[in-house]
Amino acid sequence: MHGMKDYKLIERTLGSILEDQARTNGDAVYLRFRHEQISYHDFDTNVDRVANSLLKLGVSTGDKVAILMPNCPQFMYTWFALAKIGGIAVPINTAYKWDMLRYALQKCDARLLIIGSQFLERLLPIEKGLTKLKRLIVYDESGQRQAARTKFECLAYDDLLNGPATRIETKVRFSDPMAIIFTSGTTGPSKAVLRSHHQFYSIASHCVRVMRATSEDVLYTCLPLCHGTAHTFTALSALLCGAQFVLGERFSASAFWHEVREYKATAFSAAGTLLTMLHRQSPQPDDADNPIRVVPSASSIDLEIHRDFERRFQVEVIELYGLTEAGIVTSNWPDDERPGSCGRALPEYEVKLFDDNDNEVGPNTAGEIVVRPRKPWLTMLGYYNDPESTMQVCRNLWFHTGDIARRDEDGFFYFVDRKKDAIRRRGENISAFEVERVVDSHPAVLESAAVAVPSELGEDEVKIVVVLKEGATVKPEELVAFCDERLPYFAVPSYVQFKESLPKTTNERVQKHVLREEGVTSDTWDRIKSGFKPRR
Repeated sequence: MHGMKDYKLIERTLGSILEDQARTNGDAVYLRFRHEQISYHDFDTNVDRVANSLLKLGVSTGDKVAILMPNCPQFMYTWFALAKIGGIAVPINTAYKWDMLRYALQKCDARLLIIGSQFLERLLPIEKGLTKLKRLIVYDESGQRQAARTKFECLAYDDLLNGPATRIETKVRFSDPMAIIFTSGTTGPSKAVLRSHHQFYSIASHCVRVMRATSEDVLYTCLPLCHGTAHTFTALSALLCGAQFVLGERFSASAFWHEVREYKATAFSAAGTLLTMLHRQSPQPDDADNPIRVVPSASSIDLEIHRDFERRFQVEVIELYGLTEAGIVTSNWPDDERPGSCGRALPEYEVKLFDDNDNEVGPNTAGEIVVRPRKPWLTMLGYYNDPESTMQVCRNLWFHTGDIARRDEDGFFYFVDRKKDAIRRRGENISAFEVERVVDSHPAVLESAAVAVPSELGEDEVKIVVVLKEGATVKPEELVAFCDERLPYFAVPSYVQFKESLPKTTNERVQKHVLREEGVTSDTWDRIKSGFKPRR
C-alpha cells in the first residue's frame, strides 16, 4: 500500500505521470469499465497507440481536438494521448445540440472532432455553420463502420488503436495548456476555460490528500467525462496514488449503491445535487452496508442532509469549494472540518470576500469570493480567445468568482448565493443568456428573461419569464417543446410565466433580482407537474 508520489514541478504533466505509474504499477488494474479491467501497462500502451495515430493524422502541439463521446475507456485513451503529444482536449457536453454545440465547436478552433456515433445526427442541422471542422473520428461501440450522413471526412476510432505503441517523444511542459473546459457565461455565451497540466495535477493532488487515498483504494465516478470533476477527482486522483479508477456510464440514483457494492468502491466524488438525490431515495435496511468510506463533495448541501447522509450510509462527507477557472480553493479536512461550511482557504491560495467596490468585508458579512494563487500555474491560463473577459474577471489582480459567501472568525467559508447571472441545475452550469437566446428566437416572443428559482433538490430550477409580441399567442408547453429541440435537457425551463413587460432599470437592463424574488407565482406554468420530460 502506498499513497501519492510527490512529483517534482517539471514532472507534473499528465502523460509523464501515466508513464511513471505504468512502470511502477504495470500489472495493477487502473481502469474498470463494465466488466473490463485494464492494467496500468495496457492503458498506457493503448494511449501510445492513439497518440501515434493522432500524430500521423497531423495533430501536433497546441492543436485543439474536440471530444463528444459517452463515458468509455476510449475517451480516456484520447485524453491522455493528447496530453502526451501536447494537444489540447476539448470535451463537449454530450447534452449540447443546435446553437450551443455549434458555438462550442467553432469557439475552440478544433479541426478534428472525435465523436460517438450516437451523436452524429446532431451535426446535421449545424453543418453549414461548422466552418473550422474538417474531419471526424467516429467511435461506434458496436464496432460497426456505418456510413455517416455528413460532409466531413470520417475515420473509425478503432483504427487509432492500431497505431504503433512506441514511446512519444514530444516535449510537454507542466505549464502548457492541456484542455479547454466550457463553463457557463453570464452576459454572453459559455466561456472556454484554458487549463494547464499543472492545474489538473494540483486539483487531483488535493483530492488525494483530502481522501487520504492510497493504492488500495477504488475510486468511482458516474459523472460525465465532459466535466472536469470526473477527471480530477477520480481518474487523475487514482493515477497519482496507483489506485483503481472505476468509470460508470451515467448516474442512476436507484442503481448507484448496487454499482458501488459491485465494484467495492471506497470513495466517490459528488457534484451538484447527487448527494441530495441519493438521500431522497427510500431508506433501505442495507444502506450502511457499503464499502464507501469518504465522499469529497464540491456542492453545498443542507447541513441536516449532510449529517443524515453520513449517519445513514456510514460515510464521511468532506465539503470543499472550487470552480473551473481557479481549481479547489477552500476545503474541509478529515481532522479540521465544520459541516455546513466549504472549509478554510488552502495554503496555496489567498481567498477573501469583497463588496461591490472590491473592498474586503469582515467576518460574518456576505461578500464575493475572490481568489489569488500563492504559487504559479494553479489557476486558468485565461478564457480562450477572450482577453477582455479574462481581464474583467481578474480585475484588481484578484480572480472574481461571482459567488457570494461569508466567513466566520475561524476562517471557515459558507456559500451563500451566486452573484453572477448563471443558473446551476443538477451539477450543470447554465447560461441564462443562452436560454434567453433560444426563447427569443421563437416567432411569438418579443423578449424573455431566464432566472434561477430554488429547487427541492437544492441548487436551481430554470424559470423563463416571457413577453409576447403584440397579438401573438403560444402555449407554455409549445414554447418548452421548442426549447427542448434546441437546448440541452438540463437547460430546458421548468417554469414559464407570461408578462406584459419585464421590470427594467432606466438604462433598459432587466432587473432580474425582482424576477428572482417573485419566484414561482400562481400564474407560472410548471413543466414538472405537467409531466413534460425533456429528451436526453
